Amino acid sequence: MTGAADNEAPQSDPVMEDDGTSAGGMSSRSNSDGAGTETYSRSLFMLGHGTPVWDPIGDLERPQSSLESGVMIGDVGFMTDEGDFLCYFNVFLPPQDPIQRRCPPGFVPLHPPPKEVDIAKDLMYFPPGTALVSNAVSSSVHSSSPLDITFTVEARESAILVLPDGASREDLISTSRMSEYVQQHALDWYIYLNEEISRLPFPNGSLYIITGYDKATKWAVGTSGSKSYSRRNGPMTARYKDHKWSTMGIGAKASSPNGGYGKCAVFIRGMHVAISVPKWTASILYHQPPAIIHYFNVLSVPVTGLRAKLQSALEARSSYKKVYVKGHDMERMFHPTEVILRILLSEDQSADVAIAEDYMWCDVANGSDCSLSQIIELILRVLETHEISRLVTLVKIVDNSNASSTSKANPYKILQFPKAIGRMYRDLQRRRKTLNRIDKVFPGPRVPNAMLRRV
Repeated sequence: MTGAADNEAPQSDPVMEDDGTSAGGMSSRSNSDGAGTETYSRSLFMLGHGTPVWDPIGDLERPQSSLESGVMIGDVGFMTDEGDFLCYFNVFLPPQDPIQRRCPPGFVPLHPPPKEVDIAKDLMYFPPGTALVSNAVSSSVHSSSPLDITFTVEARESAILVLPDGASREDLISTSRMSEYVQQHALDWYIYLNEEISRLPFPNGSLYIITGYDKATKWAVGTSGSKSYSRRNGPMTARYKDHKWSTMGIGAKASSPNGGYGKCAVFIRGMHVAISVPKWTASILYHQPPAIIHYFNVLSVPVTGLRAKLQSALEARSSYKKVYVKGHDMERMFHPTEVILRILLSEDQSADVAIAEDYMWCDVANGSDCSLSQIIELILRVLETHEISRLVTLVKIVDNSNASSTSKANPYKILQFPKAIGRMYRDLQRRRKTLNRIDKVFPGPRVPNAMLRRV
């Protein structure tokens, strides 16, 4: 970084708050409460805005121009276990651009780059004073200037995002041209990132190409986990006032009052890309795709209620053996799209590349918690309202407009009762088949039938 960048850094460092149990600020990965980046991200998934970003600023060592621009449409990278999006290169920029940190050999950008008319923009998608919270978290606004909000948490896990000045939204209107480009280069990108760049394995399905984002100049994030939930008798509170947190049991941080690094992405949306198992094993020999990802134990525990308290109390015991969250050689952040990618590749053996876009689950998210039953319900709705599209060696999932069509009201509805019963039966059978598709590929141990029946 340049000297100017070094001089500016102290003015825009995030304001950190701990939970009262440590001397310093909390780690961006986790806090003493057991919560962290994965908890925050998973808790806000169901709001349907895209992937929540725990660390909107990201890597401070990247070029100043990248710090100023933030995440851009066309960025290629992945979500780190620190909660930020790590970009290696942008598909629309020439390799000599300062922002291009790690371009693959022989990289040729996608041309032409998108124009203004190709991007949908809303400069104030979230109005000033917006507070987004996970399930079983309520908020009470004391004043709007300065912004003063108290949050009441009644859940085993929680997440809070405050946008004092609101946030803008940008999305690439059509991604078809980018899909074709990604199909051609995805395998080469995975090989390059695994063999020449990443010090940790770059797992299959983790490649993320940005097609949209929500950005804010000022923001504050907070998250809580199981430990504080097990030891408290009532709701937990956190207060955000004038760019500062006052919390007990909640890990939190905020941007500096002056906005610091400019607009930072608080939600990102994009394409998730996976390679077929034969191509992966033939081309990336030293890191096989993980057969099991232990998310089942995390997702199967509800975030509220007696069972949540019992599980949290069990985890608080020193003898409790934690067996979840870790993936193969690195911590993996759960994302529903991973299940969709596995379904695509398992149902089309001829495909070399699978692409699933965030919009599909953003459209059907219902604001519930991210427990196992709700995740299955989310994936179920995606599969019922979308269809698999095949193009040579590429397999995608696309919107099926006919799936959501509804019939007009019939004044002689009673006469249609036998047909209605038949439709209900066919719908039930179709739903059961869809559940079986999910059950075959869902990460972690086999989904219990009792859990499937809950949805």
